[in-house]
Amino acid sequence: MTQTLVPTTDTTRTAWVEDNDETDALWAEIDETIAAANDADYIKSATPPGTNVYVTELTNGTDPVSSVNHVIEYRRRRQPTSGAARSATVELRQGYVSEGAQGTLIATLTDATVPDAFANTSYTLSGAEADAITDYTSLFLRIVAA
Repeated sequence: MTQTLVPTTDTTRTAWVEDNDETDALWAEIDETIAAANDADYIKSATPPGTNVYVTELTNGTDPVSSVNHVIEYRRRRQPTSGAARSATVELRQGYVSEGAQGTLIATLTDATVPDAFANTSYTLSGAEADAITDYTSLFLRIVAA
């Protein structure tokens, strides 16, 4: 059974805003799947980003009782007017509460050079990373822009 977990709430956000510079519900801007992505609907970090953190809780899933086909997908781009190259780190975490209590790190994706145009990214968790997930109702994506 295929499950798709998408953002459901803003947990932590440091200098991140919606595409229109509002800050009410960032998760609602990025809750589409890659197949349904709308490039006019996104979130962005401050420019220059420094080390801005955004964390979103994902919808509840159920344990698939399998260590294969756990895939993280997202779209990203650098703001073309931001000047220098930008990087981002995306983490899958379990049990995140706050920056002081980040829970268990499941996987880390490092994007050394975020492109100028929107592009898809996917990462397939290793068997060990998938097996490290013990609670599919407490998964979070933590994004750090630098």
